[in-house]
Amino acid sequence: MVKNNIKAFLYHLVLVVLSTLYLIIFVSLGPHIGKILIHPFTRAILTVLWIAAYIFVGTKMSVRHRVKNDFQIGLLITFIGLIIWTISVFRTGFILKPVSEELAYLYIPLNIYLNPMLQICFLLGIEFNQIVRLVACFIPSFLIGIGIKFKRYKYIKRVHN
Repeated sequence: MVKNNIKAFLYHLVLVVLSTLYLIIFVSLGPHIGKILIHPFTRAILTVLWIAAYIFVGTKMSVRHRVKNDFQIGLLITFIGLIIWTISVFRTGFILKPVSEELAYLYIPLNIYLNPMLQICFLLGIEFNQIVRLVACFIPSFLIGIGIKFKRYKYIKRVHN
């Protein structure tokens, strides 16, 4: 289970890099293709792609561990996210509502770490605040767990046929 957690964490970092590159491209090309990118259909496709990326990561994990541990594979991602979230909230004085622009820089490490999840929130029109960031710490683990369940289901189906 430890190997799967480390592997999931490394995949998460790859997705963070990819989402950061996507964000840079989105911001730089926004004036030229902005109408396409803000269309609800495009937003839905991009949201599904980010969710599918985490589920795909789950299908790359080993299913040798117990079934009850499937949703514990991304705990390292969640744990690190919670540490960064706690530090950020502590440094802003435990303000849970949206912070001022002067304090927003304190959330930069957390926003980078949770970039794929925050992009999903942006695409769905969900406002960024500290509670959304807290919930976003748990979502990668959950999606990876769904991917592991899917892989386990395919494996069981293949073995029993």
